[in-house]
Amino acid sequence: MRLGKLENLDLSGNQLNSSILSILSGLSSLKSLDLSRNKLIGSINSLQLQPMRLGKLENLDLSFNQLNSSILSILSGLSSLKSLDLSYNKLTGSGFEIISSHLGKLKNLDLSYNTFNNNIFSHLRGLSSLKSLKLSYNEWTGSMTVNGTFFNSSTLEELHLDNTSLPINFLQNIGALSALKILSIAECDLHGTLPAQGWCELKNLKQLDLARNNLGGSLPDCLGNLSYLQLLDISENHFIGNIASSPLTNILSLEFLSLSNNLFEVPISMKPFMNHSSLKFFSNENNRLVTEPAAFDHLIPKFQLVFLSLSKTTEAFHVEIPDFLYYQYSLRVLDLSHNITGMFPSWLLKNNTRLEQLYLSDNSFVGTLQLQDHPYPNMANLDISNNNFERSNSKRYLFDLSKS
Repeated sequence: MRLGKLENLDLSGNQLNSSILSILSGLSSLKSLDLSRNKLIGSINSLQLQPMRLGKLENLDLSFNQLNSSILSILSGLSSLKSLDLSYNKLTGSGFEIISSHLGKLKNLDLSYNTFNNNIFSHLRGLSSLKSLKLSYNEWTGSMTVNGTFFNSSTLEELHLDNTSLPINFLQNIGALSALKILSIAECDLHGTLPAQGWCELKNLKQLDLARNNLGGSLPDCLGNLSYLQLLDISENHFIGNIASSPLTNILSLEFLSLSNNLFEVPISMKPFMNHSSLKFFSNENNRLVTEPAAFDHLIPKFQLVFLSLSKTTEAFHVEIPDFLYYQYSLRVLDLSHNITGMFPSWLLKNNTRLEQLYLSDNSFVGTLQLQDHPYPNMANLDISNNNFERSNSKRYLFDLSKS
């Protein structure tokens, strides 16, 4: 069969072995080839695949196979390649100079879930068009720096290094990455305090993920330099300090903020974020909630939250539902468990008819459940256990909910 004009070929998710690839040598017009999730093993050289006949190929996906580093030797002829996915293979780091010297148009490179054992950054420094680099879930040894920095690039916009063995000074010596918008280094066993140089110079960052490390101390003032930041996840670390005096109060571009599982003090009034008009996701589990003077009550926030968790504070601390929730109408997920006292907030459900998950367990709600008879078409999870509601009204509440 002749397929000389074929541009897109998807053979993913089969049980194909290496012999199937011999048919590709004649597909001279091919632009996109997906061979992921097959049984390709070792090198493709033996398949007599002719890379010069695939000179128009722009997208190549070889992920979820068992290829080793010898696969890289065929890539020198793929001069038009823009996207290359080699994740979930058995690459060890050798041979990457081919990528650097021959694939000058490469924009997206995914090498996640392999086992690198050398200075991978030095082999990739010649990729002058690279925009996205994914190296998550790798383990490497030896030096990772080039001239004292890890990587320099004026084009790189995304860098993913989650669950890798990064050295402690990585953030300090990250390199000149003037275009970087996304930096994800969760679960890298980084410890100590955040440095005041290096990463703070990445002023175009929009997403920063530092979750599940061992970082501690106060948030440095230079974090406020990241004035375009939309997503910040610093959960599951050991950070301290009152959020009201942190640089987060000045980053008005924040949309997603996770502070959970640290040692922060967070005002329950949400006063530090009243002017964050873009804020939609706020997670603050397992920190310490603090109260403020009554003068801060009834402040009207500029944000409309979709997700809010203020649950499981680190000490017994029961307060009434914070006033800012009276002005929230877009909530889908709300978790106020382990904190709240007072009457059941029926107004909260009336204001937020799009609620999907509501967690109010282990509070000190008392009296009867006063609930408007209106539908909750999106409600999937409701937990009001371990409170002090009267039994008869609890039954009626559940009955009304089931009718919707």
